[in-house]
Amino acid sequence: MEEGKMTNTKVYVKHLTSDYQKESRTKFLPLSKEMSKEIKDVVYDILDNAGGEALLKESKNVYIKPNGIDGKAYCYTRPEFVEAVIQYWKEHGANKIYLFENSTQSNFTRLVYELTGYAAICRRTGAIPVYLDEDKGQIYQFKGSDEYQSNTFEMANFVIENLIRDRDKNLYISLPKLKTHSMAGVTLGVKNQWAFPRQSDRGFDHNYMLGSKLVDVLSYLRPDFTMIEGVEGTIYGHYPVTTLADEAVLPLKVIVAGKNVVATDMVGARIFGLGLDDVPHLKLAVEKGFSEGVQSLDDIEIDGDISMYTEKYPTDLYDAFPADVKLIYGKEQTSGTGARPAAGDFRAGGGRSPGAP
Repeated sequence: MEEGKMTNTKVYVKHLTSDYQKESRTKFLPLSKEMSKEIKDVVYDILDNAGGEALLKESKNVYIKPNGIDGKAYCYTRPEFVEAVIQYWKEHGANKIYLFENSTQSNFTRLVYELTGYAAICRRTGAIPVYLDEDKGQIYQFKGSDEYQSNTFEMANFVIENLIRDRDKNLYISLPKLKTHSMAGVTLGVKNQWAFPRQSDRGFDHNYMLGSKLVDVLSYLRPDFTMIEGVEGTIYGHYPVTTLADEAVLPLKVIVAGKNVVATDMVGARIFGLGLDDVPHLKLAVEKGFSEGVQSLDDIEIDGDISMYTEKYPTDLYDAFPADVKLIYGKEQTSGTGARPAAGDFRAGGGRSPGAP
């Protein structure tokens, strides 16, 4: 932030100092007791400094949305982090605490909760699990473009009633995982709301038009507070193959949080070396006025240090396949990000071998 420039937008950046696992990341392990305790301490510190109990609204109910897309390693918000946030609100005046999600790719959210440990957290803490895929809904409009394949989507009544109609009564907290995304650039707080359209409505325009639809959803609702869990960050997209985890998963050990979801995501993207031009939905959110006046990182008061993040990390999928796999690339547009830069139509072999530079 420029010297002397005033802003009401603060984003917290807290670095974790506990040792990360020494084993290869191809083995997905629970966090150590030391790391779990430090995460709890950092979560409490951030929420205390952000207002603590004063963040609660009329109902004193808290609605927590993790990134629980499925049970794949490194793809979901760490349960240790989720539990720390729930415990904080149990101790700071919350009435009821809801943990809600709508998992992706035809996963049953109820089963994903069992796989990720979220169900066990709810049983331990008394938080109420909510499976949006089991709820009825209402039809909303995607309004951002005339070029959409589909311009309607169904949103669960639970979200409509508690986070849209009663938004002034309930506290809504988003807990995304720190991840890149091959089409969206990053998947953080704004994209964490992509759970709100039904699964059957998400496949349309899940390409270069995705950013526009994310902002359409953002126009209906925004979290009151966003806390990005970055014990690890995934590069080469949001679904790292476990075999390649040592290349595609970085032990960044950082938590990024703030009241302004767009500003918080901008700081989260910066950790990957990405700016607004690299993340279409954040650029569009700023252009459409959903960033509360924030135009760049200069407009954000960053409570913490991001100066060490100087490298720009890849967001496209890791180009590593077995040698006997043949890849066919078209000359026209073949992916959500546009035409593949290839010398010809056909390439044999699988590109790099796993672990190759």
